[in-house]
Amino acid sequence: SSGINAELHLKNAVLVTPNPDGTKRVAHLASQTGMSIAIVHIGETDGRAAPPSTTSTVSEEEEGDEEGEEEGSEQGGFGEGGITLVGNVEGKDCIIYDDIADACLSLVRAASYLKSKGALRVFVMATHGLFTEEGLQLCVDSEIDEFVVTDTIDQTENLEFYPKLRTVDVAMIFSEAIRRVHNNEPLLHLFEL
Repeated sequence: SSGINAELHLKNAVLVTPNPDGTKRVAHLASQTGMSIAIVHIGETDGRAAPPSTTSTVSEEEEGDEEGEEEGSEQGGFGEGGITLVGNVEGKDCIIYDDIADACLSLVRAASYLKSKGALRVFVMATHGLFTEEGLQLCVDSEIDEFVVTDTIDQTENLEFYPKLRTVDVAMIFSEAIRRVHNNEPLLHLFEL
């Protein structure tokens, strides 16, 4: 168990999607928990622009200046384009929720941006931790306070390398799903919080 429930005051927490494609997933979880949501949109590197800002937007150049980095440095080299935040995170704990964590560029960049907008702490929850070596190193060097993944993929080596990484055991959920399918019972109960 990750201890996130014990550490966070959920009335002061915001569920965050690191990209607009995850809005439906985050909105569903928010409706079950009563939490508010925020959306981070990171400008694409293929020339597409971020959507018009409703809260705040920062360009890569401005972000690098704020952090005292030179434009195009390796540290700040997460791609070009601005970041758009829809929602309020100031003075709140943020829980970034995504399905897969591999290269982790958007997760790390979103966490940094949320902190720059006044987030107290940033937690990341991902269903599958497929971490690349570079992605895991980005997380180690990031402003993420805790990173939680399920144990659908073995994290033994990653747990040694990244002390802020936590795993959640899902064996009981899978075994119950198999039992229910075998006995021709509904699975809906497994998806209720």
